[in-house]
Amino acid sequence: MSMGLGFEADPDLLYKYTTLFDRVLARVFYILFALSGSGFAILVILNWIGVFD
Repeated sequence: MSMGLGFEADPDLLYKYTTLFDRVLARVFYILFALSGSGFAILVILNWIGVFD
């Protein structure tokens, strides 16, 4: 169901107009993005607890 914000992507069109390399590269960047964000949050929490003092 569309929310009407205009940010929805059609997965069929994305698959049709991208190569395997594009899809692999997108997954690699997404994983790196998620890991760096999670790592940052973990470091902030550990610093807040006082692990690094």
